[in-house]
Amino acid sequence: MAIPFRIVRRVAVFSAGIFAAVYGGAAPWYESSADETPRTGDRQATAGSVTGVVTFAGDVPNSRLPDDTGRHRALLKVDRKSHGLQYAVVFLVTDSPTVARDSKPQAPLVIDQREHTFVPHVVALDSGRTVKFTNSDTANHNVRGSSLNAANEFNIFTGAGAEYCQTFIADRNRPVRLGCDIHPWMRAWVYAFDHPFYAVTDDQGEFEIGNVPPGVHRLFVRQADGGLSHQVSLTVRAGTSSHVEVEFTPADLKGR
Repeated sequence: MAIPFRIVRRVAVFSAGIFAAVYGGAAPWYESSADETPRTGDRQATAGSVTGVVTFAGDVPNSRLPDDTGRHRALLKVDRKSHGLQYAVVFLVTDSPTVARDSKPQAPLVIDQREHTFVPHVVALDSGRTVKFTNSDTANHNVRGSSLNAANEFNIFTGAGAEYCQTFIADRNRPVRLGCDIHPWMRAWVYAFDHPFYAVTDDQGEFEIGNVPPGVHRLFVRQADGGLSHQVSLTVRAGTSSHVEVEFTPADLKGR
């Protein structure tokens, strides 16, 4: 049984057992508050989930940097029919006891440099997990990681067919920006989390976060290319799914 929970920018909706409110005076879009760290505790016998969709309504701006053909690529990836926003990162900050993470070793995620683009454009992963960077182009590239955490900063040359592995550490929910100095329009983002409650929206803007402990949580939506940021509180009950819809517009764009 799903708990209907719909959210539109700047509108707070109250319903039985569900509370949504837009926070004001928050830290910048790229930085979360210092207390945004999930608390640990006894594992819950049952859990719920959070599903939702993130959309962008309005004209999609182009990047300010042209590619090698002189074309300015779209800043955001938005489905024309559904307006679903791909590559938005959604995560929870919870005041409830967390669900233990799987301690099994995780295989590296792969980000490929393909047709002068990072593929995929955004990844989210557990803190301490490795990303393997590959280059499928015939051209030379490099990968520069820019972060406020020195552990996530690196700059490596990736010639045609080359590979490089980098481990990423959680940094207060802030992303690591990836770039190629040789081809400055190339950009991507890595989010590392010290909890399992995160997801990246698909090509329809949809996401699902499972195994969420019952209780009151704060849900954050971030899309780094456009500086898009939204946060709301919601209640999750055991054995149920809370649904969230977030809509951005061109007025929400910043820092691009």
